[in-house]
Amino acid sequence: MIPLLPTLLPTLFPSLLHGLLSIVAPNAYADCPAPYTGAALVKDLGSVQSALRNLDEAAFANSGKQLESGLPCLDMTAPPQLFASAYRYLGAVHYMVDKDPDAARRWFRSSLELDPTYQWDVQELDLGDPVRAAFESERSSAPVAGEGAPGKDLDIPSGSAFLLDGRPLVEPRASPDRPHVLQVAVVGSRRADRTWLIDGMVFPEEVLRTAPAIIGVAEAPKKQKKTKEQPIAKAEPVAK
Repeated sequence: MIPLLPTLLPTLFPSLLHGLLSIVAPNAYADCPAPYTGAALVKDLGSVQSALRNLDEAAFANSGKQLESGLPCLDMTAPPQLFASAYRYLGAVHYMVDKDPDAARRWFRSSLELDPTYQWDVQELDLGDPVRAAFESERSSAPVAGEGAPGKDLDIPSGSAFLLDGRPLVEPRASPDRPHVLQVAVVGSRRADRTWLIDGMVFPEEVLRTAPAIIGVAEAPKKQKKTKEQPIAKAEPVAK
């Protein structure tokens, strides 16, 4: 039996949990009513997991919606495993609560891209549960090559770095047909200055800049070697 997430996190990421619970970035998100803190993320993940195990549909729906609406307002960075867990539960919420299997599969693809060997615990989903089957149907299609934005580079602020689903990002490239969390973070800290929930490789224009043109240097034409003129043979006299 897998322990609930708040119990599991200190075991896997002890230093991360301290950072999640202590980071505050006021006024970082003008479009959010308030930053979504590390403490709120841990609480909602634990609540949605507990509700799924206890078959509490109302709590499962409520915690899942809080988790999804909070992701674009996240004020901290997190490892890919944590995002994989969040995406997995959001897929289950869309399947079970919203009755939207297509949206669920998109979240499942994101989760499996980050954690391709994960198996659902039978305490959460029975072996014959259709959610489990939908999850498994995306396992083979999750690992795909990312697609980029032609002619564009990331406009990386000084002292910052971009992360996609908790992984470093140096060019605007992401896997299509699935959601991603894009963040610009302060180098050397876990603070995220800005977070976006993006669809596939559709990056916000504000993080892009035109890639510098690559100008090729034309080589000077090589001088042709002069060919040595062959001597003209003298005409032989015609015999009488």
